[in-house]
Amino acid sequence: MKLPGTPLHHAGGNYLLVEGGYSHDTRTITLLAEPDNGPFEHPERARRITWGEQGEWYPISQWAVGMISLQEEAYGEQRALIDEIFERFRVEQRDLRPVAWAVQGHGGFLGSLETILPMGLAVTLYDDEETAAEESGADEVVPITNLPNFLTHLAREGYAGAMWNGRQPVFFCIDDADEVQFLRVQRSDAGGVAMEILDADGAWNGYEGAEQIEMLDNAERCDARLVETLGMQPVLDWPDHGTFYGVGPRGGHAGLVQLEEDGPEYAVLFVDEDAAGDWRDEVEPGWNVFEVEELSTFLGSEELEGRGALLNPGAHRARQGVLWSDGERVILDSFSGFWTLEDDEFEPVEE
Repeated sequence: MKLPGTPLHHAGGNYLLVEGGYSHDTRTITLLAEPDNGPFEHPERARRITWGEQGEWYPISQWAVGMISLQEEAYGEQRALIDEIFERFRVEQRDLRPVAWAVQGHGGFLGSLETILPMGLAVTLYDDEETAAEESGADEVVPITNLPNFLTHLAREGYAGAMWNGRQPVFFCIDDADEVQFLRVQRSDAGGVAMEILDADGAWNGYEGAEQIEMLDNAERCDARLVETLGMQPVLDWPDHGTFYGVGPRGGHAGLVQLEEDGPEYAVLFVDEDAAGDWRDEVEPGWNVFEVEELSTFLGSEELEGRGALLNPGAHRARQGVLWSDGERVILDSFSGFWTLEDDEFEPVEE
């Protein structure tokens, strides 16, 4: 989401000031000048940038927590003017008040693995500071002053979404213009579902589907964030007992399903019998659930020749994977990469 800048006319020149960062400690203000601005002579190497519908500008300077940097040395001749513009902007805009609180721990913002946000880690956002401070593992409570910038930062850092007060999911989406959008879902007063979309000013507005958006595909970054958070492990909830549950038209025989039209066929495997039954009831009510004790034998069966098995379809990405046999070993493709399974021990496959 590219936030609009604030136009400012000062000392005969037109400027655009763009807020960056998401908290007092990360806040930046970028100063841009119009191309024919008299006080600033732009060197030939200087490049113009287009800022949305607000036209073309030259970047002049950036303010960051009291420090000012210049885009070009030549602009230093106008340092007094630059200081005046930044000071006037900060006075007129005033310090932003926190709109939410997040919790920072070891390696990033703390969150949870939510099935409703299955691609990765969902950061928890709080309405009040006290509740955030009670979060286990908290190193620092971060007051969020710019919500659109913060959620954009989370998407760039490989987070899969957010959970508002642990109850309302915030989905990361993308619109027809390839701009990131944020959709919050909650229960309505009538008992249904109410959806809100975040605007550039940080306000939540009712969303009826008029603006076409779809979920952001950020799988590679989400996987990297999961590895950083969970450590280098093959998959969560791998059964110590070695028993899996398959679903098929006949007991002991794998059924094949397609995730996408004209896509490859897979068998399905679950680590939990109830989850296998729930999947069967929803997708293939006429099939059976059966135990799989010898994984390599199951994956090497005639039905699965040249095919693999989906592990825990419908579960969170950290608990999912694709399994197959190369004739000698079991191979797992998961959020942390490729692994081989021999004698009940996983070994990562080197790149």
